[in-house]
Amino acid sequence: MYYVNVYEVDRGYGGPEEGGWWYNIGIAKDSVKCFTRKGAMRKRRSLYGRWNENGGLPVHSVNYKGGEFIVCVEKEKAQDYPIERPRYE
Repeated sequence: MYYVNVYEVDRGYGGPEEGGWWYNIGIAKDSVKCFTRKGAMRKRRSLYGRWNENGGLPVHSVNYKGGEFIVCVEKEKAQDYPIERPRYE
């Protein structure tokens, strides 16, 4: 069993320590169950084209105006991440 998961990846503000720090956040947007790896890879290509049709910019781009969509094949259904907000150490 495979899941083709779509996440909107964005940046979250961690806090003012050391001049300010940021971390990646992932918001689950879609999750499609597939029974074979070959089927999952085919579905991944299809979903990538659909979610990135506007040519999303990476989160580190100077012209960044919103989340970047990533599509990946995983063994579990998509969940938002991180589960807990990271702490500065």
